[in-house]
Amino acid sequence: MTGTSVLNQTHLLFPTKDSLQTPEFTFSSKDQECISLLKRCRSIKEIKQIHAQILKFGLFLDPFCAGNLVATCALSDWGSMDHACSIFRRIDAPEAFLFNTMIRGHVKDMNWGQALLLYCEMLESGVEPDNFTYPPLLKACARLSALEEGMLIHGHAFKLGLQGDLFVQNSLINMYGKCGIIELSRSVFDQMLEKSVASWSAIIAVHASLGKWWECLMLFGDMNREGFWRAEESILVSVLSACTHLGALDLGRCTHGSLLRSISGLNKLLEFAT
Repeated sequence: MTGTSVLNQTHLLFPTKDSLQTPEFTFSSKDQECISLLKRCRSIKEIKQIHAQILKFGLFLDPFCAGNLVATCALSDWGSMDHACSIFRRIDAPEAFLFNTMIRGHVKDMNWGQALLLYCEMLESGVEPDNFTYPPLLKACARLSALEEGMLIHGHAFKLGLQGDLFVQNSLINMYGKCGIIELSRSVFDQMLEKSVASWSAIIAVHASLGKWWECLMLFGDMNREGFWRAEESILVSVLSACTHLGALDLGRCTHGSLLRSISGLNKLLEFAT
């Protein structure tokens, strides 16, 4: 199966933290060779060949090259978590970036339990999580309806001072909602100093999933009053569902008009909702 390299899809492949502390940071020739090899990779067969070349050139001991090799294997659409795990286990003292990459890879492959186990291993290894660690973990908790684990992870994020991170907060809203604890979702949302469209989308979706249609419409009105006029498709689906259940024809027509003005090309879910 072929596809586009993850190096061309995302901006999440970074140098190590120690490298970034150097003011005149530039890629070494080894780093450049590693990136050049990985950018040409389009399949798991090719990545295995490139892995062999990286070992041959002695690049595997470079944390940057090893990290990007794991990321390409774990996060690409055509990648393999089994192969990513085999590479990860050969790396001495992996840093937070590598743990985060593997956690994201497990979540991407719907290995929710493995993601949580790897987080435990991360803590036991003395590697400090960061704001990139928690969103995929909280997604895993949401998928598993693992409320207790989610609350523990929330506590860890709080202790690390990450409770104000926008992506962590949005993930907490979703996690508590998927676990059916709408009060905690709303508590996180209400305490946010800054909200994004994704924040509104998450809290409206939580209420819609529990059939709280009137609250969906109230939140949608609050969102508009706060200046978020261009709603995501998921918000509009929730609002249209609320209008259907409440028989709010006029508001449904207004929402439909807003949808037509702001979004070109209705997706199948929106076509069904309208």
